[in-house]
Amino acid sequence: FITSDNKRALPAFKTLNVFLGTKIKVQKTGIDINLQAKNILDAEYQAVEWAPMPQRNFLLNVQFNF
Repeated sequence: FITSDNKRALPAFKTLNVFLGTKIKVQKTGIDINLQAKNILDAEYQAVEWAPMPQRNFLLNVQFNF
């Protein structure tokens, strides 16, 4: 709701997110590789009035463990 009397609300929304990850062992070093894809369907939505949320975005994370 966006009013104190709870008479107005933001429209409902759905997003599709995917997370893929793997761990690789190379000798004594571990490597974690993760890929996140957020809002794959590129939905336009707001969780707070007048504050649009990010469109489709991707994050690649590579972590080396010694």
